[in-house]
Amino acid sequence: MKKVSIIVPVFNSEKYLSRCIESILNQTYDNIELILINDGSTDTSGSTCDSYAANDSRVRVVHQANSGVSAARNAGIHVATGDYFQFVDSDDYIDANMTAIMAAALEKNAASVAICGYKRIDPLTGQCMQKISSEQEGFYSHDEMLGIFDDLYLRWLINIAWNKMYLARIIKDNSLAFEKDIDPAEDIFFNLGVIKKGNGFEIISECLYNYVIYDYGSTLSSKIRPNVYEIHKLLLETIMSLYEGSPADSSQIHKLEMDYTRGLMTRIILQLAVLQNWENYRSYLEKAREIRADVVLIKSINGLETKSGQERLIKFLMRNNMFLAIFMFARIKRYFRTRIPAIFGILRRWGGDRSK
Repeated sequence: MKKVSIIVPVFNSEKYLSRCIESILNQTYDNIELILINDGSTDTSGSTCDSYAANDSRVRVVHQANSGVSAARNAGIHVATGDYFQFVDSDDYIDANMTAIMAAALEKNAASVAICGYKRIDPLTGQCMQKISSEQEGFYSHDEMLGIFDDLYLRWLINIAWNKMYLARIIKDNSLAFEKDIDPAEDIFFNLGVIKKGNGFEIISECLYNYVIYDYGSTLSSKIRPNVYEIHKLLLETIMSLYEGSPADSSQIHKLEMDYTRGLMTRIILQLAVLQNWENYRSYLEKAREIRADVVLIKSINGLETKSGQERLIKFLMRNNMFLAIFMFARIKRYFRTRIPAIFGILRRWGGDRSK
């Protein structure tokens, strides 16, 4: 039986940590090691980790200064001794048979990565809000994987690390790691590196991971970086590099470019507005004009099908270079989110976000 290293970054998650750990220790798969990386927690998370390690020989704990989720996962990779790697976030939990199913899938066809579906869980009721999975179940070679990449990407199945099990050798032999400076897109860049080096991929339709939605916010995430546009652009370029020397369906490229354009319009242009105060509007205007000149956006914006009132509004404003109006809309939406949540909820539903 192959050994599975399950790596869990931990930061101030005392309310949920025991649930996560116990879901792992209660797996039907026996040969596991649980690596808990306490990333500078200031609550009782660190002592909780130590308590489990003292009572179960399968648990290992690494304490480090707060360095972020990427550094924590990399620390786990460094000390892991398993044949397969699995990542779990400390505020989530996994089905009892997840590790067994994923390990069996990897071994069946000597795959590099196994990918399963996941459930989005309401934190208040514990009920499943939505199941995310692929209908493309089965084994795929590298080129076959590229043929369904757009489906996995647009369904948000390739974009994350915690719905996968990885062949450890692929990661260690190629010195693959999570990028600390690419946040919050570290998972997708890591997975793109694995796809480039991997030669077999197993898709599992079952939803085995439980992703608990604690942030009832919107696309105006609290986790915003000034270089979000540059990261978004680099992501598209990295995705397109997968197809170098391999067949790429024109419809795939079209869908990926449309998704890129939608991201620029409905997330990034608004996120950047939230970063700036009114006195810094000129800085925002300069970046907005740079985004408006994006080659892919110019190519795709007219043909983009809008899915919500917000998208229709931003598309109209972008096409007419009405950046002040976009800036004002983002600031107003942010105000309602923090001061009048009921009004913000109405704006969110108008914006097409009914999943949270």
